[in-house]
Amino acid sequence: MNVPKPLLKFLVHVNGYGPSKKLDRSIRDSQATQQWVLRSILDRSQNTEIGRRYGFKSIWSIEEFQKQVPIQDFESLSTDIDRIRNGESGILYPAKDSLHMFGLTSGSTGHPKTIPVTRKYVERFRQTYGIWSTRILKDHPKLAEGKYLAMYSDWRESFTENGIPCGAVTGLLASLQPPWIRKRMVVSAFASSIKDPNVKEFTVLHHALNHETALWTSANPSSLLRLANRLEEHLESLIRGLADGSFVHLDDLPEEYRRHRDFLPNPARARTLEKRIESKGDTLPKTLWPALEILSCWMGGTLSPYLDALKQKFPGIPMRDPGLMASEGRFTIPIHDNTSSGVPDLSSLFFEFFPADGDAPVPVGQTGPLQLSHEIEVGKKYFLIFTCDWGLYRYHIDDIVEVTDRIGDVPLIRFVRKGSGISSITGEKLSEDQVVGAIHSLPGEFRSKRNDLVLSPVWGDPPNYILFVEDGDDLTEEECIDAADMLEERLLELNCEYQSKRESHRIGPIQVALIDPGSFDLLKKREVESAGGRAEQYKLKRIRGDLQFAESLSPYRVLSRDDTQARFP
Repeated sequence: MNVPKPLLKFLVHVNGYGPSKKLDRSIRDSQATQQWVLRSILDRSQNTEIGRRYGFKSIWSIEEFQKQVPIQDFESLSTDIDRIRNGESGILYPAKDSLHMFGLTSGSTGHPKTIPVTRKYVERFRQTYGIWSTRILKDHPKLAEGKYLAMYSDWRESFTENGIPCGAVTGLLASLQPPWIRKRMVVSAFASSIKDPNVKEFTVLHHALNHETALWTSANPSSLLRLANRLEEHLESLIRGLADGSFVHLDDLPEEYRRHRDFLPNPARARTLEKRIESKGDTLPKTLWPALEILSCWMGGTLSPYLDALKQKFPGIPMRDPGLMASEGRFTIPIHDNTSSGVPDLSSLFFEFFPADGDAPVPVGQTGPLQLSHEIEVGKKYFLIFTCDWGLYRYHIDDIVEVTDRIGDVPLIRFVRKGSGISSITGEKLSEDQVVGAIHSLPGEFRSKRNDLVLSPVWGDPPNYILFVEDGDDLTEEECIDAADMLEERLLELNCEYQSKRESHRIGPIQVALIDPGSFDLLKKREVESAGGRAEQYKLKRIRGDLQFAESLSPYRVLSRDDTQARFP
């Protein structure tokens, strides 16, 4: 049964009205809201093991909380989380809170982190989703006229010894969507369990071609870009499979999935798509889906270089960032299009911040004051520390955010990079956000051809950095060398330490090296498997500080020209 447009708008409004009002109140009086949120979290958790360990019952102020509770990270909580995996309860969160699953995310030690996803976690996440949905539907009312293409992964990728699922939190949340939302989602839940990315992408496109879509959403913009590229390369065979029911990967799907109605012949729909192509004279997604209103994907940090290519594939279509989120939770709610900045979820989480502009590390394991949300300054970068009511207290997630603006005393923040995104051979301290900024300065035509670019040091006399680019007939060697030169010029402007080291010849000029096509896909596969994460969580690190990294991409061919060495004679 299809939900009528007025009813859909009403249901979304009702679902997000209460949480949205709470957000508005938190913006009007953020300090009181944060005090209330912390008090509520501590009250709920005072009888847990960690609550007794740090005396939650005796804490009556933010200052006392900061004096009694040390800053935590996953490693410091791993023993407690292992006990939860083994079936113990009442350790980090109240025993009455049911455990849905463990969210898997990449770990720094090579083993995946497993984050408990409780009833309260899901409740809070759905509240923020309700706020986000209410705002985006208000700004784009035509979203009620179409369906939604949503890409997510399996929340049951593996199981603990006690049978608790481990996987993607987004998969669980999709399965818990109300029926009137699930009716609008064109991609079957079966698709989330497809392991082969090629099969999964073709399956998602086949579903989408069967329907009028108004929203395409995937946390990672590279996933949307891959769909657009697949569509461009294989549209003829996709439409043919739509018309006669000969979907090319049907035999790769589970038998029960093959019976989905979208795999039946649909010649009428195929003719509609062909007429649109003929009328417009192109095969852009907006031609195939005229109701396509907006894209939703992460827009900040190391993923931003994908955005220019997305804009070429989806010209004129705005983007709405879903907010800063991770397996540990959802932290911001963007309220405008075409920006990665969002309002912190002040009514659900307690936030603290540690300056990221200096060299001092976050003092994990120590107590003491940190800056609060109303104290951080526009234009400065901070490590985000948060406390929630699903078992994480003063938790250092190793995300660096930047304050981009304020609404009263409420900061708007955007994700910049992970804290580990620094390379420094001789003290130059090149950061990932600087490299991302330099990549943005490259010509749009070059970036549209090569989204995946990585800068890595190599040893020599002097050492230098190499820009790795996948080879291909669509790029000349001259274009690649020019790109390396432009990247160097921009980094000299962005980083005075790098400029100093270049001028003193302690670092040589950036060179460019060609690697085999598909090398970055292999790198992604290798790093996802090594970290125990998932493909849609993967963020290509644009700067590598490991001198051995270049060898992992061998064989590669360094390009040069005579004047490259002459920048600082």
